[in-house]
Amino acid sequence: MGLHSKRYEERLRDDEYDSVCKDIASSVTLDGEFLKFLHLIAQQEHIAAVVVTCGSAQIWKYVLELEGSQEKITVIGGGRISDGFVVTAEVKGALVGHLKDKHHLEVCAFGESPLDLKMLSRADKAIVVVGDGASRSVSMETALKKAIENDGLKAKQCLRPSHVPPRLTTEVLPIIEPMDPDFRDSLVSGCGEANKLKVISADKLNPEAVKILMTPMRNANVQGPRLREAHSDVGWYLANTFLPALIGVEEFAVPHPQGHNTTGYQLWREDKILIVALMRGGEPMAFGVSKAFERAMFMHVNQLIDLQHDHLEDRFAAIPVDSVVNSGGTILDFVRHIRDLNKEVPVVVITGVMQAKCVSGGRLTAALAKYGHLQFITLRISENNSRTQGLVIAETVFSILSS
Repeated sequence: MGLHSKRYEERLRDDEYDSVCKDIASSVTLDGEFLKFLHLIAQQEHIAAVVVTCGSAQIWKYVLELEGSQEKITVIGGGRISDGFVVTAEVKGALVGHLKDKHHLEVCAFGESPLDLKMLSRADKAIVVVGDGASRSVSMETALKKAIENDGLKAKQCLRPSHVPPRLTTEVLPIIEPMDPDFRDSLVSGCGEANKLKVISADKLNPEAVKILMTPMRNANVQGPRLREAHSDVGWYLANTFLPALIGVEEFAVPHPQGHNTTGYQLWREDKILIVALMRGGEPMAFGVSKAFERAMFMHVNQLIDLQHDHLEDRFAAIPVDSVVNSGGTILDFVRHIRDLNKEVPVVVITGVMQAKCVSGGRLTAALAKYGHLQFITLRISENNSRTQGLVIAETVFSILSS
């Protein structure tokens, strides 16, 4: 309605406006496949369906009411001055950002016009809906290409009906169907790759070396300084073996024994990397990581508040180190805290042992898996779960006496 919205509001009373919205809604026919998809999503307890419109929210509410879904699907939109707000492209993008950054939710967004591009760019999964030639947005092609090339949009496209020509090319925008089993299951099942952590496990890649490294850590006769040294050795090994491939290396000049300079190598932007020892159990292993990369910044964290915004400012990567990851709850809190302070810094968690159920399966796994730029490096993955294992390791490593 643009500049004429106030004039329109003055001429149309609430009851008249409501009647017009009902008439429009009664003439709307939802796409059959999308209707099935919405009904499926509405049945899930762990997924919320939300319609965000730059147009009239009331029309959408009546459309959903006619389909019997008004109580299960939330509608966000304006339409009248009394609504108190107007939904714009920026608002759509901000809503997705709020859901991801403040509530740590994974967002799958569907959109068809340039007004949806900010929302699609912020979403974890972005689906461009493509209608027939007569009804599709004329300006979308150019705007979509610009968003992909300049703003890093990664999306797929859904053709409705399925025989209409696609946007751009299917190489740039692969085609999906909303009721395709793989796509549907990735949203609904709570399983699959979306809910698996990115984990490098040394025991899968070099089992013989891991057997030697883990022996003193599992030996009840090894305690105190010797056990701390064993944890440090594991930290050094994991850092030197896997971090260079993840982060990269760079050249620098080193003095040669024959008196001239030669080429040496160090971790990429090593002086901009932060190693975080999660106390108390993570400290010895973190010392080993620090020994491997001496130019990296090192700090201890006893509680989340110890890590401040200044510590992460201009950091190239953050490396939290803990002896054991059991359920993943501690690491989840820590990763959330990092993302509240810095949304982009890559996080590489180094640990001696990860429980198998944390690697794949469970609510905490799904919560962790949705974070971008998050990688785990572990010496081994264990099927045995012990909620007190971290405390036991800390007590043994530091030879703490308990009464």
